[in-house]
Amino acid sequence: MKKMIFQVDETARLLEFLFTALPDKSRTTVKSYLTRRQVSVNHVVTTQFDRRLKPGDRVEISAEKGRPEFRHAMMRIIYEERAWLGLLYTSRAHET
Repeated sequence: MKKMIFQVDETARLLEFLFTALPDKSRTTVKSYLTRRQVSVNHVVTTQFDRRLKPGDRVEISAEKGRPEFRHAMMRIIYEERAWLGLLYTSRAHET
């Protein structure tokens, strides 16, 4: 499978849009694209199946699995963009 790119023409939820755009794929296959972080909306990877799409949005499905989600006990991502990454550090030393 090559990268697939779709232009959104009307307001819809992401999962329903994908089911309509990919009628030859099973529901399980379509859901797996989200789980494997292969879907991006306007160049931002998403796993949120109920994300609201609006006309003009660009939906891409990559042939490759996406990067694993960042997980750390003392940090969390508060902002992510192609060229920026904002992290919030929390110290557990002061917890009682």
